[in-house]
Amino acid sequence: MELKIKNLVLAKHFLLKNITESAYLDENDFAEKLEDWLQNFMFLAESLNIPISHVSDILSDDHHFDKLISSYINSSQNNNSIHEKIFENYGKEISEYYKLITEILTVNYIASFFLHKPKFNLKDDRDKVINSEYKKGAQFLKDFLKKPTEIDFLKMKYFSFESLELYISLFKYKNSKRINYVSLYEISLEIVNILFPGYDEVDYNLKISSDLFAKLDSCKCGVKDWCLYEQTCVEILRFVFIPEFNLLYFQKRTENGHQVRDVILPNTKQKGFWGSLKHEFNSKNIVIEMKNGIAKNINKDSINQLRIYLSKKTIGRFGLLFIRNKPSKSLLIARKMAYEESGILILIVDDKLLKKLILGRVWFGSCKDILQKEKIKFEIDY
Repeated sequence: MELKIKNLVLAKHFLLKNITESAYLDENDFAEKLEDWLQNFMFLAESLNIPISHVSDILSDDHHFDKLISSYINSSQNNNSIHEKIFENYGKEISEYYKLITEILTVNYIASFFLHKPKFNLKDDRDKVINSEYKKGAQFLKDFLKKPTEIDFLKMKYFSFESLELYISLFKYKNSKRINYVSLYEISLEIVNILFPGYDEVDYNLKISSDLFAKLDSCKCGVKDWCLYEQTCVEILRFVFIPEFNLLYFQKRTENGHQVRDVILPNTKQKGFWGSLKHEFNSKNIVIEMKNGIAKNINKDSINQLRIYLSKKTIGRFGLLFIRNKPSKSLLIARKMAYEESGILILIVDDKLLKKLILGRVWFGSCKDILQKEKIKFEIDY
């Protein structure tokens, strides 16, 4: 739970940070990136059973895209809808923890503005607005420093001794007439690095995921982009499964006059989700088959081809079928028959679910929770 809350706060930070800095992004570029940032937050909100349908659910009512600092603060600190949903689902302690780490991340980010004074590509008549925004940022930091510094139960439970000491040292300058932005930034950054040890890695992986999303979206269904889709899936699989697994194997075969590669993932795990697959389905090797055909051509034959392969004793009875769109009724019936008659479970992964696997790797280091959820869904609906 703690990790999920941290990731939600971090995803919200990246979303607001990028919206805040959109003032010097190309308008078209911003529209494309906003979808990726929002998709990350919605993925994590869903993992916490928090319904988010639109970016307006995240931004405060007084969020203005041309107000750089105050809009970040308002949406980060003053938008209570997400906080209330966390309180409803998980109680006061978790909701207060969410507020606390959100505030620390906000302090660090606002302090960074004063440290770096970014040069925005804006017209001269915006100077007054920019100066006003810096004043609002300074007021937020002053208000933060006026808060009591006692170490309560919440901080003792969720903070390390080192982060507690750093947190106290943040308030060293509370009585100073001028805020020492350098010290405030550096100390808050140390706390952020302790609370969010994967910050830089997540930031790096988000860039990779954004690139993979773009490549997947550029692949068109059908014969023409068959190889391109296959290459893109292989790139995605390497990102999703390595280093959790050591390697992927590729097996070529001919289908409809085309060379097709099946991906085989040696299941070396003994515990957890992957270990349970080995126990339940004798899944020594997990087969992943990719189909770039249009929806009407992805039918029961696609399941039956994979079903034959999964009947081998040396492979196991669990596989993944990658398709582009939602499965047809005949595909779902064929999958049910494979399970009913041969004890073979095939999870169907369309583009939407494939993107979730990528996000699982970005935020949780693995896609196993997403696949386990799909397995449970099949079992309940069976």
